[in-house]
Amino acid sequence: MLATVRNRRGVVSSVEPYDGNTEGRLHLVTVEYIDADGPLEDRLIWEREVGSTLLEPTALPDIHQAPGMSLR
Repeated sequence: MLATVRNRRGVVSSVEPYDGNTEGRLHLVTVEYIDADGPLEDRLIWEREVGSTLLEPTALPDIHQAPGMSLR
């Protein structure tokens, strides 16, 4: 599935359970970026990433958003 994370587009390549101390079970996600603007991949706690979104396979960008904003 495609995702927008840290203002970059990438592919979610794996999702694993992560047991947080006080928050319960969270999602440890590996994202492989499709651009060359930084590291090739990140492992991150999905629920703690501000502004991260998943893109449906058939979703088109929202043309009403300003350029550079997260797309849904």
